Amino acid sequence: MKFIDSLNVVLQHEGGYAKVPMDKGGETYRGISRVNWPNWPGWPIIDQNKPLKKNDIIANRLLDKLVGNFYFENFWQKINADQLPGSIRTLLFDFAINSGVKTAVKVFQTVLEDTLNKQTFIDGIVGPETIKLANQANQKVLFDNFKEARLKFYNSIVANNPTQKKFLKGWLNRLDSFKYTTVLTTGFI
Repeated sequence: MKFIDSLNVVLQHEGGYAKVPMDKGGETYRGISRVNWPNWPGWPIIDQNKPLKKNDIIANRLLDKLVGNFYFENFWQKINADQLPGSIRTLLFDFAINSGVKTAVKVFQTVLEDTLNKQTFIDGIVGPETIKLANQANQKVLFDNFKEARLKFYNSIVANNPTQKKFLKGWLNRLDSFKYTTVLTTGFI
């Protein structure tokens, strides 16, 4: 999948505007948390359009471009998605957005180790070794193992912090929406 295709998948899950009590991210727009990204240049546009209801999406080309740039620069590029197998790009991209790049990549690297039965350096960075191993793996097995690891990750969040249980169903529905598809090429597609 190309970036724009993966972004569209992610944005379906992220929705529009939200300000959910007990959500650690606080106020969000298209999944961008004001708590975590207070200097994102889209906030002034959002503030100008208030009051907003849950899931409102503002019709503004500049804002759409800022959202796309945000995800490309902070997640897609950080996971070197264009160099990973197409079958797992969106799954890792989505997890990086949902859980943070370093956490998502460490989980992915652990899955790679287990899938290939090879020891690798688990550093939270998608570098040459991670890319090489990801492209060597059986893609269906890697996809299934990574999806299972995400499931365990979400369940562990709730086990460690029961106040987050209200988000579990959404996380699991989001995860369940990802289905394995064969992608015959890797690299810039």
